Amino acid sequence: QGYEGTGRGFLLKFCARFPHLHRFELQQPIRWAQGCPLEKMVSEALVFDDENFTHTPQGNIVISAFEQTLWRSEPETPLKVYQLLSGAHYRTSPLDLRRMMDAPGQHFLQAAGENAIAGALWVVDEGGLSQQLSQAVWAGFRRPRGNLVAQSLAAHGSNPLAATLRGRRVSRIAVHPARQREGTGQQLIAGALQYTQDLDYLSVSFGYTGELWRFWQRCGFVLVRMGNHREASSG
Repeated sequence: QGYEGTGRGFLLKFCARFPHLHRFELQQPIRWAQGCPLEKMVSEALVFDDENFTHTPQGNIVISAFEQTLWRSEPETPLKVYQLLSGAHYRTSPLDLRRMMDAPGQHFLQAAGENAIAGALWVVDEGGLSQQLSQAVWAGFRRPRGNLVAQSLAAHGSNPLAATLRGRRVSRIAVHPARQREGTGQQLIAGALQYTQDLDYLSVSFGYTGELWRFWQRCGFVLVRMGNHREASSG
């Protein structure tokens, strides 16, 4: 943090393929004077200290859900969840922190070990549009903010009423590197499914790779649409 362009996508996607890279880090601040108290205040306020994965979550994993009200009663838990998601995802920004705190329709699950959070899932409500608006989306006249998958189902699924269905979309999912390949991600998705039984679907939109697709298949997802353009940041 603190430099023009943090290169999160480069670090998480490209460098991860080469575990024996020699890394060099800048230590002299560019935006701030050395030890500037304002930098410390901004860093703490915007939670710029991502999870650095130096401590391994121990013990059995327990999946539990929480809502935004936990920021008021027990802020340490959502803070740790945000840091884990931020440390693992290349597109996290302070806007995501604001959304996590007070945007409507946000829901969260954590996979807690005995001493630390091992995984986290962030899902958002989508759909439930009026028939008139859903038909306008299908016809290409309207693109209301949000509702990424709901709009895609209407626009590309040849169903004018698809966006009237109510669902949730996986926005972020992350598992601590030391606890990956243990089924924790699948447990988080299974937990999310328990809270969507009165909804029509659970969805996800992701930059396609063979490994990622195999993960979503193991979670029970089916592929309904593949875009024909590379997304600028995810590919």
